[in-house]
Amino acid sequence: MSETDQPKKAATPLGALVTLSVMFPGSGQLANGQRAKGVVTIIVSALLFVDILVHTFILALPLAGAWMQDKPPVIDEHITDPLKTLLIIIGAAFAIWLWALVDTIVVYRRRETEKGGAA
Repeated sequence: MSETDQPKKAATPLGALVTLSVMFPGSGQLANGQRAKGVVTIIVSALLFVDILVHTFILALPLAGAWMQDKPPVIDEHITDPLKTLLIIIGAAFAIWLWALVDTIVVYRRRETEKGGAA
């Protein structure tokens, strides 16, 4: 069987790509055939997710400890500094999520346009 006789892989529908990208940033790039970009996006997103969890616990522990001792929590630099960092991390994670979603759509449309022009 020659290379031209092999059936071509069907393109993933845009709706499925968007759903993948919304749920797991980077998976839309993988489905579009952009392995390196997809893997890097998944790794960065996973690291940001872990960092969000760590900073959430850093914030929650002093607050929970104060509440368990029936004391009002003290809001000082031990709370505000991790909170600022957490908000920056959440902003970065959102930006990467949004970029991955838009990139998935743009690459899909570019490929569809190229297919339409080549046909």
